[in-house]
Amino acid sequence: MELEHLKDGNYIGGLTMPKEKSNYWKMEEQKTKSFLIKRSPKLTKKGVLVKQNYTRKGYSESGVRRPSSIKLAEGDFIYVAETDYGIYAKGEVIEVWKEPQEFLNTEDIVTFFSEINDPIYCFELIKKLKVAKDKNPLAKLYYHEYFINQTLLDNVIPLEGELVELKKIQNAFSEIKNQDLITHIKNPNLQRNIKISTTIPGALRQRLYSFFNQKHNIST
Repeated sequence: MELEHLKDGNYIGGLTMPKEKSNYWKMEEQKTKSFLIKRSPKLTKKGVLVKQNYTRKGYSESGVRRPSSIKLAEGDFIYVAETDYGIYAKGEVIEVWKEPQEFLNTEDIVTFFSEINDPIYCFELIKKLKVAKDKNPLAKLYYHEYFINQTLLDNVIPLEGELVELKKIQNAFSEIKNQDLITHIKNPNLQRNIKISTTIPGALRQRLYSFFNQKHNIST
């Protein structure tokens, strides 16, 4: 039960009620968290993730369980990575849906996405719901959106070396609780020896892609 603050620090039982919260609790409320999201180019229209700076970039999370992204708060930090390659952007959360959208059937999904020209992602959600319904006819699908001010990094940070732990994470959305990992992201070691091979390493591929995308507006 939440108590109403008394005016002018009136006494109750000999105790003075503070006019506002202590600095400790203010700091706890203002404490920001960091999260990693992994994007797959397979879910895009052309199979390529277009990487740009955005003042309001929307992202989403879906699943049969309530999305983890609902615990996001304004001011939290998001690091954006392409699956199996590396982190190419970061951003501060500026808006979060309070509650996720619930889909009980495929008609709900189609109706919701009817004005959004993203048939591939829509179909992926339909498949998710079908798999869930096959196991439990009462299952439903959750869909949640949030928005960030996105900034592209000068260099893609490969999920290697100190950050290999992040590469092992299977979830598309996860909180980075290890402060050492956040430190490595902010101060990455990009001076790694690349072995000669007939295959272009994923990290190098992303660095080249990022360079041409930012400097010459080439997105393919």
